[in-house]
Amino acid sequence: MKPARRILLFVAMTIAAAPRAQACSQVSFAPLVFPDQAGFVAFSGTVMGYTESDVEVSGVARPHGLVVTPATALVAPRAQGAVEIYPLETRPDCAPATREEKDLREQYPAGSVVTVVGKLIEVGGGNGAAGVTVVVTQADDFGHVARRPESVPQTPEGYLDFRSYRLQYENDSSTNFSLALAWRNAHRGWFEDYEFLRCLKALPSAAQREKCSLLRTMAWYSRFPGDREVYRGVVAGCGLPRAMQRTLVREFDAAHRKAR
Repeated sequence: MKPARRILLFVAMTIAAAPRAQACSQVSFAPLVFPDQAGFVAFSGTVMGYTESDVEVSGVARPHGLVVTPATALVAPRAQGAVEIYPLETRPDCAPATREEKDLREQYPAGSVVTVVGKLIEVGGGNGAAGVTVVVTQADDFGHVARRPESVPQTPEGYLDFRSYRLQYENDSSTNFSLALAWRNAHRGWFEDYEFLRCLKALPSAAQREKCSLLRTMAWYSRFPGDREVYRGVVAGCGLPRAMQRTLVREFDAAHRKAR
């Protein structure tokens, strides 16, 4: 499957870049509110197959990619039909590089459900059929392309139960590294980013009781234990009474002290 003559290209999106501790670091912190940048998209879909672009993508010649049919969306792509996704690696010199097709087949099997976070831009070129949408992202981007885990515990309201979910993460032994385990936890983390965005989207229109429920499960989002102020910022932006905000932050502190 080839890209279209006039295609829509998603580039890797960094919502809020962290300071560069190392030359290639692009790790992103969680946003305080749901992103509203022009062209931003976040959606889930099913892997239908694999492709190789005949157009240079983000400076990478002929990258290997996934063909995905979108199903549900936080922000849907404008185009209809199948989406081509190119999950790129980062080389030691910080330049993007293609992933091997064998690697993509192993990490994103045909029929699996994936979540995608990206930004929409329009480019020309390609020799394929019209109406193809193309997504590009790198492994250290916020959200990335995640394969949906087999077990996704949910709250009564239908959102991710972040506390139960984090218990499914195994730890690698420093003396017995497992690549398979590292990949599982990477997919779990990227999927958790997407579910965090789903909660952020629901917060503005939620009633006060549902807001509190959402914020209590979001308190166990894996990025928050190392950054209490991000959680405080999310709580402060929800329009809750000050007393309730203080209660939620105190609950956050008490819960994570016990979890250490």
